[in-house]
Amino acid sequence: MDDTAGRRELLIGGLATTAIAAAPGLSNAAQPRFRIALTGDYEDMAARAAPWASLGPDVEVVAFNKPMTDPREIVRALRDFDAVLLIRERVPMPREVIEALPRLKLIVFSGGTNAMLAHRTTVDRNIMVANAPDENEVEGGPHELTLALLLACVWHIPQADRLIRSGGWSMQPAIPIKIPLAGRTLGIPGYGDVGGKVGKYAQALGMKVLGFSRTLTEEQARGLGVTKVDLDTCMRDADVVSVHLPLTNETRGMIGRRELGLMKPGAVFINTARGPIVDEAALIEGLRSRRIAMAGMDVYDREPLPQSHPFVQLPNVVLTPHIGYVSAGAMNTWYRQMFERVANYRRGTLQRYQPTARDMAV
Repeated sequence: MDDTAGRRELLIGGLATTAIAAAPGLSNAAQPRFRIALTGDYEDMAARAAPWASLGPDVEVVAFNKPMTDPREIVRALRDFDAVLLIRERVPMPREVIEALPRLKLIVFSGGTNAMLAHRTTVDRNIMVANAPDENEVEGGPHELTLALLLACVWHIPQADRLIRSGGWSMQPAIPIKIPLAGRTLGIPGYGDVGGKVGKYAQALGMKVLGFSRTLTEEQARGLGVTKVDLDTCMRDADVVSVHLPLTNETRGMIGRRELGLMKPGAVFINTARGPIVDEAALIEGLRSRRIAMAGMDVYDREPLPQSHPFVQLPNVVLTPHIGYVSAGAMNTWYRQMFERVANYRRGTLQRYQPTARDMAV
């Protein structure tokens, strides 16, 4: 299949927008020699964020603004590209996908790591990998979204909004009275950079903070006004549990049925980290029985979340579509960095991302 037919197939299939860069001087009949797939452009920001056309007259960039999760769909979309740019983990790149992309020479992903990329396969196939690390903490991120989800849960904001829109006003008895946060305890499994910011927000609201972390020392915890605890204590003694662990082989399933069973009756659960860290089925059971009063969720085992998923049906869950890292500043920064990585690759000066042992286990 030639590139023109390939673009037409992608557009008809609804997977991609039109090409956002084909440098001046490239005629309609000419074939671009270096094709770049920019995946996960859900916000339609890529075209404005970087000067893609300056990459050269032989380059074409195609932005994909629809979710792709099925390996066959991903292969069909990306098989005729030389470089694939990944916004976080919106498009998975497992071994079977990478091995089915014969032209693939370069992968650039945003963020510090990518748990959905088969790093070992990229090494085996000598595919260059680079990343655009996180540099957006000052503008907000999962810590701010965590606070928003927490307040939405305890103040029942989505339910109150729907009540007014349906002509109602009095929230009782249909909607429970809010859970006061002042004087309550927040437990943070994963008290690191993001968890630490969430802890400061909680302290500003008058909450006590418990932190579970393998790197936080007792001295550091005392200086932060945080109580360092083990995971069981963190789950058992908290009125609100907010998960901020990284997804690794060690943390996958770490918040399991037993750990969720330790939570206080009527507690609130927040997850803006990664879906597979939590036993989703056990969490759903707890929410259905109302032993867990509310949950605020930004991440899921399967993304996009299917409409048939129990979370969609449960009235005591506040949902957002994995937007904890999305902001105008962050996205623009990532696109510019990814553009620079591609430009450096074409100059022969790109520094290869060095996968960690954790990466190579994916």
